[in-house]
Amino acid sequence: MKKRFAILLLTVFMFYAFSNQAVYASKIRYTEGMPVAVYYIPHQDDELLTFGVGILNHIESGYDVHLVLYTDGQASNVFKQMQIEPEQFGKIRDKEFKRSAKSLGVHMNNLHFIDLPDGKVTTEDMREIILTYEKKFPGALHRGFSYYDLHNDHRVAGEALNDLYNEGEISKDTRLYINYGYYTTQGTEEQMSDRFRKKLLNASKAYKVNNPRFGFHAIGWRSAKPLFLNLEKNPKSVYHSPNYVEE
Repeated sequence: MKKRFAILLLTVFMFYAFSNQAVYASKIRYTEGMPVAVYYIPHQDDELLTFGVGILNHIESGYDVHLVLYTDGQASNVFKQMQIEPEQFGKIRDKEFKRSAKSLGVHMNNLHFIDLPDGKVTTEDMREIILTYEKKFPGALHRGFSYYDLHNDHRVAGEALNDLYNEGEISKDTRLYINYGYYTTQGTEEQMSDRFRKKLLNASKAYKVNNPRFGFHAIGWRSAKPLFLNLEKNPKSVYHSPNYVEE
């Protein structure tokens, strides 16, 4: 009896082991076979306010979307209102970012944190970062801010992407996004589906939660309230192509 029970347990264990292995292997093959889109995010909330509709379009189209958050986000004007250490402030912003990304449908394993000093990123920094992800995901689509953006951390991504595009180092399908609601640079609107609205609003809520007991301080909402209101009223992602010249 004991011997038969032991054999039964071993059989069940092996079934689940091989079954789970097969599922895991299937997921790995599926992920590796998916086209990749990499978004370069300067600050926690930019993934939603500027790239939100674009990210949702890529996910719906079957892309494996990766978000590269390249600054620590510690230079926000909200930091001056809070009596905490800069590193802790950055971690709180990261929590908001993760909740937003999850609401958009981005896999948590596809969030990458570089932690460059907020406000001090250079074009060379961005070239190195972009080439790192191009090597990791050959032929990936690359998305960043416009080189017309006046914010240093935004602009340098656009400059680096434009240079690498002209050098033939990255995909011809490279897009540079405009900080919609803040600048009037002309561009092309991403297709906005009604299905996206609920996800965008849920992602927006991630930046509105103010519950210090659980580590949430509504930093995004407090630092960029007009842009969040703009997003909730009329969500858009607007981009231009490399070498675009503003008239």
